[in-house]
Formats: sequence, C-alpha cells, structure tokens
Amino acid sequence: MASFRSIRIPETAPKANEKMAMTWGFTVRSFDDMATQDFLRGILRTEQCVPFIGTGFTAGEKTRGATVPFGSQWMETMRRQILAAETEDKPGEDEIGEYSFQELSDAYFRKEIVPLEVIKETLNKYFTKTDILDPAKKEFLSIPWPYLYTLNIDDGLERAIDGVKVLPNVAFARHETRRFVYKLHGDADDALTAHNREDLKVIFGKADYIKSLKTNHHLLNDLATDFSEKHILFIGCSLTDEIDIAFSLVDGNSEKTGAKNARLYVTSKPPTTFKEKTKLQDYGITDVIVCDYSIFYGFAAKVIGSLSNGGSVVSKFLFDGELIERSNQTLMRYLVQQGWKHSDDPYDVSIRRFVEKSVKQKLEKDPLVVVWGRRFSGKTTLLYRALHENTTRRRFFLSSSVSVDDQLMNAILRLQDAIVAIDTEAVRYEHLRLLLRSADRLRENNTTVLVAVAKSDLNAFGLDFVDEAVQLSAQFFKIEAGEIDKLTSPLGFQRWKMKDRILDNIFSISASPILETILKGESSLRTRVNESCVKWKENKKSRLEFAVLFYLAIRQRMFSKTYRAIATDYGLNYIADSHLEGFAKQWTPFLEFEEADAISRREENSHWVLICNSYAWIQYAIRNISESVGVEESASTIVDLFSSAKKIDSEAFQLILFDNLNSIYEQNVAHKADWRNRVIKLVYEKLASVISQEPDYWLQRAKSVYYISNDEIELRAAVEFCEKGIIERDRKASINANLTKANLLGKLCQITNFVSDEDLRKAISTYAEALASRNENPRYIDGLLKRNRYGKGYIRGVCTAAQGRLALLPIRHDLNFVEAYLSNGG
Repeated sequence: MASFRSIRIPETAPKANEKMAMTWGFTVRSFDDMATQDFLRGILRTEQCVPFIGTGFTAGEKTRGATVPFGSQWMETMRRQILAAETEDKPGEDEIGEYSFQELSDAYFRKEIVPLEVIKETLNKYFTKTDILDPAKKEFLSIPWPYLYTLNIDDGLERAIDGVKVLPNVAFARHETRRFVYKLHGDADDALTAHNREDLKVIFGKADYIKSLKTNHHLLNDLATDFSEKHILFIGCSLTDEIDIAFSLVDGNSEKTGAKNARLYVTSKPPTTFKEKTKLQDYGITDVIVCDYSIFYGFAAKVIGSLSNGGSVVSKFLFDGELIERSNQTLMRYLVQQGWKHSDDPYDVSIRRFVEKSVKQKLEKDPLVVVWGRRFSGKTTLLYRALHENTTRRRFFLSSSVSVDDQLMNAILRLQDAIVAIDTEAVRYEHLRLLLRSADRLRENNTTVLVAVAKSDLNAFGLDFVDEAVQLSAQFFKIEAGEIDKLTSPLGFQRWKMKDRILDNIFSISASPILETILKGESSLRTRVNESCVKWKENKKSRLEFAVLFYLAIRQRMFSKTYRAIATDYGLNYIADSHLEGFAKQWTPFLEFEEADAISRREENSHWVLICNSYAWIQYAIRNISESVGVEESASTIVDLFSSAKKIDSEAFQLILFDNLNSIYEQNVAHKADWRNRVIKLVYEKLASVISQEPDYWLQRAKSVYYISNDEIELRAAVEFCEKGIIERDRKASINANLTKANLLGKLCQITNFVSDEDLRKAISTYAEALASRNENPRYIDGLLKRNRYGKGYIRGVCTAAQGRLALLPIRHDLNFVEAYLSNGG
C-alpha cells in the first residue's frame, strides 16, 4: 500500500499537485489515490476533526413546503421577490443582476423592500422542517461528532442528530449529552419570531457580517480556538466572502504558533481558476479532497466507526497535546527540572533541536524511528516535540513510567494511521526486537513508532539498523545554544557554553541566585540536595537509600518489587512497605512516588513506582554522599546493589556499565581529582568475585582502564581482560571489544614512548583487524577516525612510530592498510 508520508518529500521532480502545494500552500488530492485515503484515515482517526457544513450539504433536501435551495436558487428567489415588491425605491432588473450574494442579502433582509411577512413565509417554506433523507449524509451525521459548525439556516442538521442549536449573539452553555450545532448565520425558526427587521437574526449581508464581528463573540471565540487547535473539514462550503470565518482564521492563528493542523476542503471538482485558488489560499486550506461526496461521507463514517473496535488498552495513552504555557517560571522549572513532572509537556519551553529535521523526514517515510542519546540529552522533549509537529494522525505517548506488556504491544501493532512515541525504558529488549520485526506490519497500517532508547539498547535493533537511528547530542550545537540564549540571556544568565554538556550548563544555572528570584523564593536545587544529604547522614537506613539513589540515577525508575528485593538483602525487609514513600517525599521534587499504572502492576508485579524526576541532581547527591562515606564504602554499596538487583532485574548490568558509572562520577568531587578513577577502579575490582564469569564484565573493566588509567601495568592487564571478553563472546559483540583492545594497545605504546616493537606490532595488527570489520559497525569505527582527526586518539601516533622499524616489516601490509584508511577518512 502506498504511504502518504512518502509523498511529502519527493525524491524525483514534483508532481502537478505538489507544485500547486508549493505555489498556493495547499495540495490537491484525488480520493481515488490510496495515498489520499491513507491521509484521510490518519486525519479522521485523530478524533480532533470538526466538520464545517455549508449550504451544499442540505441543498435539495425536503422542507416544509419545498426543498432547501442551492445558493444560486436562493439568490434567484431573493431577486424575484425584490423585483416584485410594490415599493418604487428598489434596484432595477439590470442593476440587481450584478449584485453579489452579500449585496443581494442586504437589500432583501435589511431594506424596506420585501415585506417582513413575505420574508418569514419564504424562510418557513424553504428552511424549516428539513428532513435529510440521503443515506450517505445520514451516515456521515451518525458519526459522534461532539459538535458541528454550519453556515445553514435550515434545521436539517439539528433534526437529524437531535442536536442543540447555538445561535449568533446568544450566550450558551455546554450540554452534557446532546451534541451542538453552531449556526453561524442564524436559524430560520428563530427568524420566524422576529417582530421587525432588526429582530431577524440571520447573517447574510455585509452589514450583518460586520455587526457579527462585534457582537457574536461567543460563537467566534469557539470557532477561533478550533481553527487554531483542530482539523477542520469544509464540506459543501463556497467560502465566498465569509467575513466571520476569515476573522476567526486570523484571530486563531495569532493565538498560538507552530500549529500543524489541517484544513480540508472537500469538493467534487478541483480548483482551476486563479480566483478559486486564491480563495482557498486566503482561508488557509491545506488540502483539497476531490471526490464524490457520498463516497466521502461513507468513508468517514467507516473510519471513525472502526475506532470503537478494540484499542481500549492503548486508548488511555492518547496524546492530548495540552501545552504548559511558557513563562520565566515554567522555563526555569523545565531547565533545572525543579517541580517538573514527567507528564508535563515541554513543547513551549523547549527549543528546536538540530536533529528534529532528520526525525521529521524519517517519520514521513519510515514505520520505525529510533532516537538515542545520553541521559539528560533531551530524548523525552524530542518525543513531545515530534508529536506536536505531527497532528494529522492519532497520537499516543507512552512515558518512561509505563511498563509495556505483550498485550499493550500487540495493541500498538494493530493501530492504524497513528504515530506512537515511546520513551526510554518503557519497553523491554524483546519488545524492541518485536518492533523491528514488525516494521512491514506497521507500514501496512500507516502507523509509525518513534522510540527513544539509551545507547546500550541500540543492540536490540541489530547492526544494520543502528546506522538509521538518530543520535541526540548531550551538547547543544551553535544554533541551538543561540536559541536557548534568546530565552535565558534576557533573564541575566550567562551565555550557554557549547563545549559543556547540557547537564553542566544546568548546574551553572542552578548555582545562580537569579534562579531563586525567578522561582519566587523556592529553595534552589543545590540547597535541596544538600539538605537531603544531611538528613541521609543522620538516617540509620542510609546505605539502602544510597543504593536506591544510585539505582534511580542509572535505571530512572524503581518498582516496589525491586525495592523490596534490595531492602531484604540489606536486612531491612521490615520497612519495605513504609519507607519508600517517605523517602520520596524527603527527596522531592527530584523523586516522585506514584501508583503504577495497570499494565506496570501486572507486568512488574508492583503497585508503586519511584520515578527519578531529575537525574542531574540525583547524580550530584550521589557524588556528595560518596565524598562523605569515602571510596571504599561507595564502591561496596554499588557492588552490593548490583548483586541484589541482578536477581530480579534483567537489566541490572546497566548499573555497572562504565559509561553509566562515568556519567555519575565524571564531575570530580572538589579537591580530589582522582576520585572518579579510584571509585570506578575499586568497583570493578570488587565485582570480580560477583560476575567474573560474564564476558561483558571483563570488557567493561577493560574499557574503564582505557579511560581512567595511564599506568603501564594496568593497561597491559586491561588488554588481557579484553582478550578474555572477546574469546568468550560472539563475533558481533566482539567487534567493538576488538577496537577497545586496539585503543588500549595504542595508549600503551604512547605511555611507553613507543619503545616496544612488539607492542607496536600488536597495536597495528589489532587496528587493522578492527578496521577490516568497518562494514559491520561503521559508526564506531568512523568515530575512532574522528577522534584521531582532532588529536584525541592513538592510531596516528602508532603508525608514525612504526615507520622504518625493521622488526615490523612482516606486518607492513597491515600498516599500509591502516595508514590508507587514515588518509581517506582521518
């Protein structure tokens, strides 16, 4: 099946309708194209559509004494009655023949030409007791639209749906059970009660329109909001000089920026004249749907009716797009994550990231889009922003507090015409694998899944797919830093430092007294953390609490089942049911204790979940606590935590990944420059008695030595650790390990001033072997070349030192291969 998303960014020359879209701002779509039907299904299933019904919808339907007239027929009736009027003060036949609809309406309704009783009799004949008998129209109206807008003054719509009519210039209140029909131009039944022309509350003439802009604010305010926030379906509308509609369009667009809503104009023939195209452009039409009206009515009813079949499991995760309005307070709450909940929508307080363009392009053509990045790189924000930028399909958001089970995952795979954003940690490894295997099924359903993952979870998608994943940098690029400066510099904060990570910049902001003035006296994050650390020192359960903080800093959330298992191993099982909530209150707003959702309760067998709201400050607390207890106690607590967690948490190994340990301890405790190195080194030493049988342990330990040690003996030992891990792992996992080994040998050569021919031989041979496997992991290999290009690697130094060494002639082929690779890419 063709995908609508694939035609948004054409790979070849634009088609005729695409050229029109570029010129006029709208795309002409034929209903016969499958891509158009995919597009319509996506729009209709958002449940954010509002019909705007014109006179063409009820024209021809039976009324009290005739049928509802078409626009041209009604104009002829008004002309005939004006010319037949007995008064002499009226336009002549030639003059009235040139009148527009509005001019004719002004003369008919507002001038003393046609007697009021004749007007009322005519309205009663043509516009009351209207019965919509067309089966396709009745099917369309059977859709449970919460309300409809109409330009019609006949009573056909409200009679067909038993709706409550809302009239111009009259205040109204929402009805609990019945649907609304907003009648922008008035109502014939209401007009029959008029005692004079001023009481005729119909809006057809120009004077009526102008008056309506001033007095009809109840209706127009609602209309303006819907034009700003909903998808509008113009059906049977001529859009001819509709001043009130134009006003709402302009006013609605000024209320919010960045709206991506559709305005569909349904018509039986495409626009051909300059006047028609200009009219559609003026009203902000995004898509013209050319079709048989009856077919469209039936299609819409079938699509929306299918929403009630299944999907109940996933429906609770529908994305409502409710924004948190930007202010200095909300901006700072978001940046420093103080009082900011994981369910808060950051769209209006965040900036556009450089990778959003790539994500947008992938969402238009790929059924599965993966975004990855380090902690605090903005993955969750990116998901929210992507959902806001894609409003033409149903949207779902699964936050990191959700634990997806098989039932929910199967429901996601059954969704049609939807976009599903899944935050980090919400899905398990096997579900990530299932998403990859189900890509064709998602494509057939016109559904896209956008999933954020940590770097360690990329392996679930295989080496072939990893290159397709979008990396979100933990640092801002120049243009991004400029955008955040536009928000923070006027408040007095220092400019964003691009060389520092986002996390580092947040620390700088948190240390500023400006923050406290903006947050109106609330304690700064640093003060909160320091106070909590003091309470921690006075707490007999402090070792357990340190372990909980460390777990949350890595795993982001802790279910009560996991907490109980760890507490039991600490001999504190008697407090398992009473301690966790109080602990969360002590650490608010950095931690949040909440009831697990139904899916998580079933999947994790846990009623409660502890959420980490602020990784930066929990990491800051861990460093403070580590300084207080010392290196030995810190390392022992981490190892004991891992020993407990691995019994119940299949992802416990993340607790001892070097990247995660380094992330926590990379900001060294003041006056102890080697603090990080000592803690991490001791952690891996103590782990040997716990997990020495795991190849991954030796590889992580080797990686840690590479980054934190300059000791020759330790580096040589790390090379052996690496070799042990490589031998005991499969080939795919060994490719990265082989490059780690090469880097270790390269660093060893530099530390020893390149004196050993044997060390150089091993380094060159291992680099050659790793580079020969580039096709299996090009991202990692090319990253090596990039580091060498900036003078941060060892490969170039090794090659330079090897030149002219007679002992290395036997590996000259490998040396030439490595040098050629450097010349081409490094």
